[in-house]
Amino acid sequence: MNYRDKYELATQACKQQQLKNGHDWTFEQCEEFKAAFIEGLHMKETAARELNSRIRVGSRVTILVPAGRGRDGIEYRQRTGRAVMRGPHGWVLNMGGRYGTPAVATVENIVRVGKKAR
Repeated sequence: MNYRDKYELATQACKQQQLKNGHDWTFEQCEEFKAAFIEGLHMKETAARELNSRIRVGSRVTILVPAGRGRDGIEYRQRTGRAVMRGPHGWVLNMGGRYGTPAVATVENIVRVGKKAR
């Protein structure tokens, strides 16, 4: 995600906060909110990249997968699988089940990385 995308996302979040609070913010307040929002996004990306670099073959990886649509939009739940190999879009996971259901762990959906299987 480049800076322009982050700024657009921060602008939308600022507008939502204004509607939620019921009053307009000054330009300075909105810019402070955007800066904090972008910093938070950067910290999340850095943490996710660090988790991604810790994955090895056999590691237990927990990811977020879509679980349906609720009142507040798409809902997610956590699923855990074993890392099988590194693919072009991320790590390929074996989620278990009768036929070894596959999933892909990307920087955007990784929650936790466990220890390697013995």
